[in-house]
Formats: sequence, C-alpha cells, structure tokens
Amino acid sequence: MDIYKKNFFLHVNYTPSDPSIGITKKIDGQISALKNLGFDVTYTTYTEKGIEIINNDKCIYIKKFKLKNEKYKLIVRRFLLIKASIDFVKNNDFDIAYLRFSGFDWLYVKMLSIMKKRGMRVIVESLSYFPGVKYKTIKGKYLMFTTKLFEKKVKRFIDLVAAEGDLKELWGVKAVSLEIGVIVDNFRPHSYSGSKNAINFIAVGNEREYHGYDRMIKSIYEYYRSNGNLSIKLHLVGIVKNQTKKLVEKLKLQEVVYFYGKKYGGELEEIYDKCNIGIGPLTQYRIGGKKVTGLKTKEYFAKGIPYIFSGGELLIPSSYPYIMKIPDNDELIDIKKIIEFYDSIKNDVHLVKNMRRFAEENFSWDISMTKIMNELSI
Repeated sequence: MDIYKKNFFLHVNYTPSDPSIGITKKIDGQISALKNLGFDVTYTTYTEKGIEIINNDKCIYIKKFKLKNEKYKLIVRRFLLIKASIDFVKNNDFDIAYLRFSGFDWLYVKMLSIMKKRGMRVIVESLSYFPGVKYKTIKGKYLMFTTKLFEKKVKRFIDLVAAEGDLKELWGVKAVSLEIGVIVDNFRPHSYSGSKNAINFIAVGNEREYHGYDRMIKSIYEYYRSNGNLSIKLHLVGIVKNQTKKLVEKLKLQEVVYFYGKKYGGELEEIYDKCNIGIGPLTQYRIGGKKVTGLKTKEYFAKGIPYIFSGGELLIPSSYPYIMKIPDNDELIDIKKIIEFYDSIKNDVHLVKNMRRFAEENFSWDISMTKIMNELSI
C-alpha cells in the first residue's frame, strides 16, 4: 500500500472544543490513524466563531460567521462548511477526499462533483444513513428526502462508501464495513469501587431514540415493584431528554436514576468507577434496526466494563462472556437475568485485561482505516 506523501482531505463535522461528544472522539481517532499511516491530513472543524480548515495542527483557512440563534446556527453552519470545502479544494491539490455523510442535496452533490473533477478518489462515510433508516425530526426528514432525490446522481462521483454494518453496496456504490475504532490508551482501566452485590448501570452519550433509556427505567421500576431486593441504580451521563427525566419523576425513581450532564476526563472516570455494567443501545429497531452498536460499546471494551445491548456486534463472537445481548424491542428487560449474567463474571480477575486486549486487537482505528484504503488499492 503506497500511501506516503499522499494528501488527504477530510470533510467532517468536527468540534474539537467539545471532547464529550462521540463524533469528536471518532474523528480524533481517524485523524490520528491517517497520520500514523503516512498521510498528510487536512481537515475541517467547527468553532464558536465559524469554520476552520486545519493541516498539521495549524489553521490554514478560516471562515467566520455570526449567528445568535443556536438552532439556526446548527442548520446553517453545515452549508457554510460545505461551501468552505468547495472553495478550498478548488485551489489546493489532494489525492483523496473522505467525507462524513450529512445528506445529499444540491450543494453536497456539487462538492462531490468538484472533488471528482479535481482528480480525487472520493470516499463517503455513512453512519447515520442505512437501508431501512427512520427519521422523526425535521432535519432527518429533510436528509431522507434530498438523499432519495439525489442518490442516483451521486454514484458517478463516489468511489467507495464506508458504512457501519455488513453492507455490500449503498446508493449504487460499492460499500465496505467500517468498524468504529477506539484508542485504548486514552482510557484508564476500569476499577469498580462499589459493592459486587449491587448493580450500577452506566450509559454515556447524548440521548437518542435508539438508546432506549425509557425501557431501562421502566424495567428497573418493575424490578423494585416486584420486590427485587438487590440495589439497582442507573447513572446517565450526557444530555438527556426532558421526557426521560419526567418518566423518572413519574415513577418516583429520583433516588435510583442519576443525571450528570456532559462529563469527560477525570470526572467521567470517577463516574465509571461507581458502575459495574455499561448500557449500549437498547432499542435499535426504533431507527430502522441498525445492525451495529457504534462507538460507546467499543469504549466499554477499552475501559474493561461488561455491558448489555440490543442490535449486533459484527466482530464479537456470540459466546463472548462479558457482554449480554437482549431482544431489540420495547418489552421490559428481565433485571434478574442481568443479575445472573453479572454474577457469572463478577469474580473474573482477568475481565478488564481481556476486554482491553480484545479492543486493541479488533477496534483499532489504524486497522479500520487501513481496510478502507486497501479497498481502493491506495
């Protein structure tokens, strides 16, 4: 794979100022991996004041904008980021373009066509869009409508799609499975400080439809209502929907469910130490049945904390002892079965080491990005 001295342009909705969000962590890992593989990487970022384009950790292009309305700002900056990328690639030479998918509309398609005309190999990464996907927000419905409108046109401009799940093709373009990576050394090994005779669940991430926090809250309520005698608590880190907080109040679980808001670094590590089971997505079917679990479960591996989830884990054997798969629906979760699962592994002194080693061997961004480059013989 002759990749040295190749110039790589990364069009991404990257916000390095907020390390608590999953997108930031993903792109951090991808940039690091591409540099390790010998690429000269130029990438786009969002800042408080506008948009920047960075190369070798130095800002080489800046576009400022002033928008007071935060919701309006989130919508408009996507278009400004695409416009900035178009202007930049018109005047600079790159071998490869790698773009995070944010919906096909006339401006995004124009960006793709210009990159192709400039002689770039074009890769589109699709994590939010997959066959059968369902959107409920206005933004999501707009994405779906415009993508359907332009998807037949874009295949002329895309060489490869990097997609989560076991897809062979998307939008008429060859697809390769993108395994979400994680940098294990960025995570302190898990050290549970609580009682082994209690279950402290942790979920980390800004709440989305597929997380299924409501399902877990209702299941904990039912466990206590049925005279469950083990201490069960739920620790939610990140931005949580108001309806989820109202459900906790309605069920009078304020002393059982904790809300921390956004946390990262040492503060997040301290919360992890209070907990002994991670929670992956619990209701994947709500968004059309996504087949993989994304970043968070890979971070649980990097920490060395067992977890429960619904959906799929392509690289993990079904017999793997430290994770528990539950049905992907809205039915109550049997907390007693989770207790049995935890009892079967809680005294395993090699649990943390084994999970972290598995992450190093299977969830490396270097491995993931090399696989994608190999598909194009780069």
